[in-house]
Amino acid sequence: IGEVERAVGHPQRAAEHFRRAETRIDPREFELRGRLRALQSELALQEGASDEARQHAVEAVRLGREAGAPFTLWHALIARGMVDRAAGANAEARAAFAECLAIGREFGVPPLLLSPTLYVAILDGDPARGASALAEWGSRATMMQRLESAFALWQVTGDRVHLESARRELATLRREAPAAATAADSERVPQ
Repeated sequence: IGEVERAVGHPQRAAEHFRRAETRIDPREFELRGRLRALQSELALQEGASDEARQHAVEAVRLGREAGAPFTLWHALIARGMVDRAAGANAEARAAFAECLAIGREFGVPPLLLSPTLYVAILDGDPARGASALAEWGSRATMMQRLESAFALWQVTGDRVHLESARRELATLRREAPAAATAADSERVPQ
């Protein structure tokens, strides 16, 4: 629920869900804790708390490696790459995204290729390559990946087609989210 709360614009409620989850996860559950730390990193970055985001991302990567959980590690590396990208540490971001691509290729899971391909393309100044990745793998990606990918493309290109795509994904997410997660959104997000 915390991930949905974050996506629909309720960071305080998302943080509360993450805090509650943290108290319920066994400390030996490296995989679950790693996934939670990656989500906390994304939320902190969204809220402008870059130091906190970095701490969570570094811990998420450590836990993903310790758990031997490639999908948790993939998510943690996406969070780490986003933190590095936001800090202007492009070489480090590129390395994190490259490791994500390797995981996606190893398992042959196209949605695992979308986000890192998109972000490397943006780092390389080639948003058209990112748009191609979205067109190729978007139908098999999660709603959140499609939303975030379209929004990231809009941010670097200014092309309203990408913004409209992100808006459609957000509208779908809002329709499918629990009512409590979207109750206060009506006045903030255009229908």
